[in-house]
Amino acid sequence: MPLAALSGERWVTSHLGTNCADLLERACVDLVGFHPDVRYRTNDIMVMFAMVAHGGAVSVMPDLAFAEQQPGIVTRPLDGEPLRRRMVLWTRAGADGRPSVRALLDALRVSAGDLAGRRPGLARGPRVPAGS
Repeated sequence: MPLAALSGERWVTSHLGTNCADLLERACVDLVGFHPDVRYRTNDIMVMFAMVAHGGAVSVMPDLAFAEQQPGIVTRPLDGEPLRRRMVLWTRAGADGRPSVRALLDALRVSAGDLAGRRPGLARGPRVPAGS
């Protein structure tokens, strides 16, 4: 579905200044040339799902939201270049030497790899070494 086809819709997104709200605004303005008519703002994904499911609004959801599994939600991929966001994990310098931190980092890497393997819309980037 072209993003431009949603230009006349009411939107629900997160609060101003969040990555989700900024991504939506940039995508609509920069890629298509319209300002989304954002009627509802919440940082609660379940409220967003309810707004969409009951016909009150449309939204752009990250693949990690698993929106297609929510009752009453129909998902459509957007045409063109996919919208991307980057998620990173920061630790204090030297913290990865602690066994508990190392175990958590290892578990997160395994989980992220497994998730990326099951969700084609997700991509893992290169690991950035400490101090970069």
